Amino acid sequence: MKKRRYDLSIVTLTAMLLFCFGVGVQNADAQETIHYWSFNDGENSELDAGNNEPTSIPADIGSATIDHDLSFSSFGGTTINVEDGFSSGDDWAVAGNGNIGKDFQIKSDLSRFENIVLSFAVQRSNAGYDNNSIEVSSDGGETWTIVEENIDFPESRDLRFYDISSTDSNVDDNNDVIIRLTFDTDEASGVGNNRFDNVKIEGDALDPTLTVSPSLIENLNYDETFGPSAPQSFEVTGSNLDGSNVTVTAPTEFEVSDEEEGTFQSTVTLESYDGSSETIWIRLAAGLDVGTYSGDVTISGGGVDPFTVAVEGNILEPFAIPYSNEFRDQEDYDNAIDLGFTITSDDQRTAAGGYLKIDNGEYVETPTIDFTQYDYLETNFDLTTFGGDGGQELSVRISNDDGSNFTTIATYSVPDSYETFTTLLDLTEANNVSEGKIRFEMTGGSNSTRFRDLEINEIIQASVELKGTEGFRMLSVPTEATYSDFLDPIW
Repeated sequence: MKKRRYDLSIVTLTAMLLFCFGVGVQNADAQETIHYWSFNDGENSELDAGNNEPTSIPADIGSATIDHDLSFSSFGGTTINVEDGFSSGDDWAVAGNGNIGKDFQIKSDLSRFENIVLSFAVQRSNAGYDNNSIEVSSDGGETWTIVEENIDFPESRDLRFYDISSTDSNVDDNNDVIIRLTFDTDEASGVGNNRFDNVKIEGDALDPTLTVSPSLIENLNYDETFGPSAPQSFEVTGSNLDGSNVTVTAPTEFEVSDEEEGTFQSTVTLESYDGSSETIWIRLAAGLDVGTYSGDVTISGGGVDPFTVAVEGNILEPFAIPYSNEFRDQEDYDNAIDLGFTITSDDQRTAAGGYLKIDNGEYVETPTIDFTQYDYLETNFDLTTFGGDGGQELSVRISNDDGSNFTTIATYSVPDSYETFTTLLDLTEANNVSEGKIRFEMTGGSNSTRFRDLEINEIIQASVELKGTEGFRMLSVPTEATYSDFLDPIW
């Protein structure tokens, strides 16, 4: 089956006219030259015809080679199809009937190009090969597709174009393409030669691209004096890049790394980046004042215009007592998380005045608290049932080993309408530790609990002495009584 080639009479006539004036013929589509062989002395493709060397002819432009096991000679070249900056020089004359049935193979990397075209200047001597074929392989020679067969090159200089991509579209953006020209005869004896010059592979360069996901990173937050923030990541990928380095540059106050637990600095360099997926980690740097910080990570290189990833983080006032949080909306929930609370329920609701819905086994847990700074703390919160009365219970629990173990201080039956519950926490003696935590956990019943309006306050114990009377002492037993009920007369 014959394939289309560009040998219209007007092209041939133009080539001949331009040849007479010493001007080269170029592809009318003005594509980019990917690989080119001039076969001229002093160039990469210079030939040693007397020794049939080299058997792998390197390109003058590009990295491809023409590999062969052919006998050949050399004659004066032509400017037909010549590349700018090269002279007519010499040509490559495949000669002798020992070449019948043999081929030469153009092995080329066509990455980042499409619409591939092979062209060359050619002529056949009277006894040269008059029944030739051109094939292409897009899989490194495993399979072959005919571009054109039964080719009888003319006996005068001619310019030939072969649309390789129309034959096999898989050659586009492919780094393992082979084009094969096989010599055979029909009526000619084959003792002559076929002369090739200015062999060229051209194509249209594919636009390079870089992509990133996500394009916005928020909540790179930490409490003041507790930086840096936990890192978050984005993924960089690319295609049709030029193989140069790609640099990822963090904005002021931020840092980047190519590993989650690696070294963070102002830039990360992806050397000779080929577009394969790379994960970049970013964090808000330590040592910043309370406030909001934002900027753009810049990704540049690879032959692509720079683009950015927006980042934002906040330095928050540290968790401190007194503390209050209504847990009425998502902002309340997020503020607690940013301060270091552990909340195993993510069901923050705004309906019915707003509340955090807690199921059995779920809890709200404070950040680490230095209990040595307090003798007593008081917690207040509002509770009601969700889904009806299922015997729901909520417990206030305390840890004196930074959350490894908890002791239940009080357990409350959850009512069917909102009530406020107050618990006094005695932080003296065994609980007088620097790494303590408080947990509010649904520990019993079915259905769920609505939790809101949390307060944690310090209670100052007053010593009272009335005319020699020993006064009062503070109780440490949690209760739902009034403040006066915390005082126990000791006379």
